[in-house]
Amino acid sequence: MSKEIINDTNKTMELTGIATASNPVDAESDFVDGLLAAANYKEDIRQEIEIKREGKVYFSFFIRPISDTELNLARKKARKMMPNPTNRKLPMIEKEFDNTMFYNWIIYLATTDEYREKVWNNAAVKKTYNIIDPSETVDILLMTGEKSAIVDVIMELSGMNDENVLPVEDAVKN
Repeated sequence: MSKEIINDTNKTMELTGIATASNPVDAESDFVDGLLAAANYKEDIRQEIEIKREGKVYFSFFIRPISDTELNLARKKARKMMPNPTNRKLPMIEKEFDNTMFYNWIIYLATTDEYREKVWNNAAVKKTYNIIDPSETVDILLMTGEKSAIVDVIMELSGMNDENVLPVEDAVKN
């Protein structure tokens, strides 16, 4: 497919395929296929995490990218709210943010469904440690440094790394 550059008052935009395709139906079908494939990122992108200490592998699980909705859910789970001190009729305000709980929920939500059940919702672990909330299992099984490293990998898988962050000018152009 050819590329066409359009200049409009010093703004450059690159078009690929659709406007210049010889068969518009094929171009539209390819475009829709691309959209559907892009939306399937949670199933297509996975990475195995091994929990290894002093050379011994204790367990492993698969993680995937996390969505904005899941990231917001993790934030909500990590917040403690309080009535607005200026007026109780106003919306509640954040009193405290628990970073540990935030990391626990990110790891839990980014774990693939199969491994979420095997690892974080493991009945034997939950019973042994009297766990109700599955994010507590993350806290029991992982050390602080491991959680931090895993969250870094999740964020990178989710496209939140320095390579994928565009300067504002480039983001507007693209």
